[in-house]
Formats: sequence, structure tokens, C-alpha cells
Amino acid sequence: MLARHGLKPADIRYVIQTHAHVDHAGGDYLFPATTTVCLSRRELSFAASGIMGPAMYALEDTRHLLDRLYTKGALRLFDVDGSYEEEVIPGVRVRLSGGHTPGSISVLVDTPDGIASISGDVVYNLQGSLIDPFLDGLNLGEPTLTGNRAMSTLEEKIAIKKALSGVRFMLPIHDVPALLQGGRVTGLLHNAISSPEARVTDASAYTLL
Repeated sequence: MLARHGLKPADIRYVIQTHAHVDHAGGDYLFPATTTVCLSRRELSFAASGIMGPAMYALEDTRHLLDRLYTKGALRLFDVDGSYEEEVIPGVRVRLSGGHTPGSISVLVDTPDGIASISGDVVYNLQGSLIDPFLDGLNLGEPTLTGNRAMSTLEEKIAIKKALSGVRFMLPIHDVPALLQGGRVTGLLHNAISSPEARVTDASAYTLL
């Protein structure tokens, strides 16, 4: 994917992991130590705790993160606790989302059309969780939960609502980008995954619901 943009791993200054599950952090080893991998301290601690086991936190991935921990400049740990955000570079910051894992974070990016939130796995399926909640649809504004979490039901529900708050674009890892208005999904960008040139932070590119 980097090559499609004329880049190689050594060109990347920061890699921000929303959490350290195998399908997210499994490629960290591809980046040299000059690339700083970033995640929350709470997530690294949880990954090494063994609570979710090697199926979700692979030994090789966790060991690589620990190796980076003892390599100068190779790892950055965020201590966001829900009360504040940490800046990565101007216009890009992270906040604790929780819900999916105790240390899950969202990456917030300032754009001309509003804040874009790279929300990790807080939401898996926009249609079933937010647009037409198939389990919790009786109460207005109640999302259907993923069930794939290390947290309580209430903590996951709070995390989803937090992820929807104050942002214009939601970019979940396992679904297409969503356009938000007042905390509700108002549009989708269906071609974003297959097109590296998709304008994910351009509200006019979205198909309105």
C-alpha cells in the first residue's frame, strides 16, 4: 500500500496503533526503529497481561513492542485517561476511547470540513451498529454493540457514543468511512477501501443516506 503512494517503511515518521490486536499491530516489525510506533501505555500493559491470550495479542507482536520500548525513539506511549488528549503533530492528536480494549485510542485529525476520527474497532459495522441498530433500536441513539471486546457492555456503549461526539468523519478500521452530523451517521463513502485516492475528509464526496 505504501508503494502505491511512492513511499517505503523508512519514510514513515510515526505509526499510531489504535490498539495492539494481531490484525492491527502485526506489521509493526516492518518499520525500522527510526519510525516511532505509538500506542497507549494502558494498551501495552494489557497486551502483556495475557488476559486475552495469544490469539488476539500475538507473542511476536508483543515482544516486538517490548523491544521497541528499550530502543531509543522507537516507541511512544500515550497516557491519555479520558480527561485530555495528546498531540502527535500539529493537527493530529489522540484520545482514549476504550470500549474494545482498555487502552484503545482514537486518532483525531483536523480537516477543513471538521474533525476526522480514526476510531479503530470501537465500531465494526456501521449499518448494524449505528444506522439501523438491529438489537438496540427501540431507544433513540442506542448503538448495537460488537460483542468483540475486553470491556463491559456499558463501557463499550460509552466508547461508541464518545467516538461519535464532536467529529465530522468517522473512519472505522473494518468498514467504510462515515459522514457524521450531530453524532449520527448521515453519509457513507463506499469506494474508500478500494481507492487510495478517495477523499475521505471531503464531505461532498459522501453518498448521503
